[in-house]
Amino acid sequence: RGVSLGDGGLRKFWEAETGKKLAEEFVPDSNDNHLASSVTGRVIALDSGNEAQIRTLDPSRVDQVAKRWVFPVTGETPVEPMPKLPNLNLLRNWKTIRGDWKIVDGRIVGSGDSRIEFKRRLPCDMTLRFRMKVVGETNPRVRFETFHFGYEGRQRKLFLHGPKATGEPFSFEQDREYLVEVQIAKAGTQASLRIDGKEVAASNPASIDERRLWIEAGGKQSKGSVEFFDLEVLPPGNEQARVDQTLGQSPEDKFSGTPATRRPRRTRQQATSDTQPAIGQREPEQNDSASEVRDVIPLLLSNDDDEALDAIRMLEEQPQHAAAAVPTLIQLLERERTRGKAAEVLGLIGPPALTALPDLQRHFPNGDDSMEIAEALGQLGDAAFLQQQSRNRGNTLRAAAVHGLGFLREKPEAIVNILVSASRDRDSSVQRAAVASLARVSPPTEKTLRALSAVLQNENAWVRVALSTAILTLSPFPEEPGLKIARSAMHDADESVRRNMVHAIAECGASTPGKLDLLLEAAQDPVDDVREAASYALGNLVEYSDGELLNLVMQKAQDRTQPELVRLAALQVVFWKREEIESSPAHEMLSAMTEPAESISVRAFAAHCRNELDETYTRDLDVLQRAVKEGVTLDVRRYSVIALGRSGDPDVLPTLITALEADDGTLTSLIAASLSDLREDAAPAVPALCRVVSDPKSDYPASVAARALRNIGQRTDLSIPVLLDALGDPARYSLRLAAVESLVVLVNSAPSDTDRVVAALTALLNESDAGNVGNEELTCAALIGLSKLNDHARSASPFVRALLNADSEAVRQAAQSTLKALE
Repeated sequence: RGVSLGDGGLRKFWEAETGKKLAEEFVPDSNDNHLASSVTGRVIALDSGNEAQIRTLDPSRVDQVAKRWVFPVTGETPVEPMPKLPNLNLLRNWKTIRGDWKIVDGRIVGSGDSRIEFKRRLPCDMTLRFRMKVVGETNPRVRFETFHFGYEGRQRKLFLHGPKATGEPFSFEQDREYLVEVQIAKAGTQASLRIDGKEVAASNPASIDERRLWIEAGGKQSKGSVEFFDLEVLPPGNEQARVDQTLGQSPEDKFSGTPATRRPRRTRQQATSDTQPAIGQREPEQNDSASEVRDVIPLLLSNDDDEALDAIRMLEEQPQHAAAAVPTLIQLLERERTRGKAAEVLGLIGPPALTALPDLQRHFPNGDDSMEIAEALGQLGDAAFLQQQSRNRGNTLRAAAVHGLGFLREKPEAIVNILVSASRDRDSSVQRAAVASLARVSPPTEKTLRALSAVLQNENAWVRVALSTAILTLSPFPEEPGLKIARSAMHDADESVRRNMVHAIAECGASTPGKLDLLLEAAQDPVDDVREAASYALGNLVEYSDGELLNLVMQKAQDRTQPELVRLAALQVVFWKREEIESSPAHEMLSAMTEPAESISVRAFAAHCRNELDETYTRDLDVLQRAVKEGVTLDVRRYSVIALGRSGDPDVLPTLITALEADDGTLTSLIAASLSDLREDAAPAVPALCRVVSDPKSDYPASVAARALRNIGQRTDLSIPVLLDALGDPARYSLRLAAVESLVVLVNSAPSDTDRVVAALTALLNESDAGNVGNEELTCAALIGLSKLNDHARSASPFVRALLNADSEAVRQAAQSTLKALE
């Protein structure tokens, strides 16, 4: 989709492929100074004075503000506010799926086979930061829907598990606390893992609109427990926001995901949450919720829209007790910024909010909040009004009405007929709303399933993608017709339809052999991203099934009549679930799969699985080298690269160098890490690694390559100039950090370059933001580096001394230590 701003401030939304106009609205010229479409085409940015907004490009909610920044006119970088979230450190804000969970000393503790789900959806892009301690033998995991972080297998190593994961697993110790950060950015397509400040791994998961969050303390074989604490959600990659979030806020807000605003605000709810449960006791439920709601009502009347919105969100967490707030919420429908959220909560309150119907109907045509208002009208049972509006000539209001019909508790035949008709509407936004509403008919009927199946013939891929989201809401999931729809979607010409359906089918209903077969079919998709999604979905499907599915997977892996891609996908599941497979049958199966009669890809992957079960098993290096070149899946090539590096055999060097030079960026960081494992034997790879560091399109792989140059320690005549150049690009923070760490080591082998390195590190201290919290890691690395250079770095003393008054406490301490070393 696109958007254009024409003469006189007429903003038009149109479909890029057909040029069809979807909607339009008038905006005064003075309000829109700049207009830009995003790369994904999903949002537009509007800059008016000192306020920037992100608005959706969905014609069904043309002017819905999705995100907003307000920032000083001095040119400072704006901080994107995160949505208000319940405290992640309180157990009442999580739903227990299975296992034993309790609060101990303010920490969330899970034992054995246990899982909890956060009750609220999270933004697609965010950073989850928390501390974790593993006690005893267990496998903790944190799942983000399209990928997960955690410990898989018998070796105590933490990693990102999901599509295109790169990096080196992090070895951890039991009974030790670790600081973990998982950052998700670029519409959810980039994920990175840091542990105790060290960059460990990166992944490229599929994009989703919102994100569910699960925490697991272990699987079926687990015998220990895990402590999770200091959990917080932050804007992705924004270090300053992390500090702002913990300053000037109440304990309830401290981990809520909301940066500090103009002034700290405390409510009775926040004050009462300060008290922690007794040691070893489960968290007490709120005893007087209705009274607490009455205390929130005065906050709803605040003239500050932000404060009023915060108060509405408090009611959203316990709408069953919020009847007393209905008159005030009706008043908030009159205010533009609070209207949508007030409508949502009125709908959640249900019958006690029926007095709001006239006001909701009156505001429905305003456009900005039509979706939220329609949803509330549906929840309150106003079928007549929504039926009338489903014939509205305006696409936006028609789509909103169809959306609202899906929330009616009772959907008689007449309503179903309207939804079926709307699924064939001339406008794609109405079609998508109809798809979602048809899926909410419970139980599904033959008519609704037939209409959903017909959606796959729609020429608009966005409508077909909507089906994969909708299928998740089918309740109960109809196994045979549901799988028939999903199987048809797996043959869609658009890979996004296939990939989204793969994720959906693993999440809806029970784990069954039919779903297993369907995902194994998807593992043969011609597109690598879809195959990766299918492999990950298979792991999720088997994870929450009985042993029958795992046995079926093992049978598929061994069956030589199965397609190679199916066997490899099954092997991937065997690898993930290896701790639950009896040792003897697993060794027997994998031993047979490493025989010469098997393909190179199967032999290499089976050998990798076998080595994970038995570290004494020696893999065939010739097979691994061939698999790096010939492997039919990314996982085969990935694991083969890792194994070659761990072998420590310099004979594999030519294969790794050739792979590095030919790689398109997919495996670059893994190859660089494997070359790093070979240490000084990898000296011939230095020119190729230098090219990776210099590649302006590379960031994480470049930082891995920079550290590889440090570990190899050879050809400093090539590596030091390249690393010095890397320090000159402020936009590549992780590369600059890696370059500093590497230069300090390499200069010991090249004393003639010492002055140049000192000058470069000193220049970092002189940058305008050197003392800021957001830049502290790089500045501290430069300071530590200068302290190690002793007498050679005395010229930097004035710049070090200037940082004794830096904003960052870490920088101040590092500057103090460095001065002592230099003087």
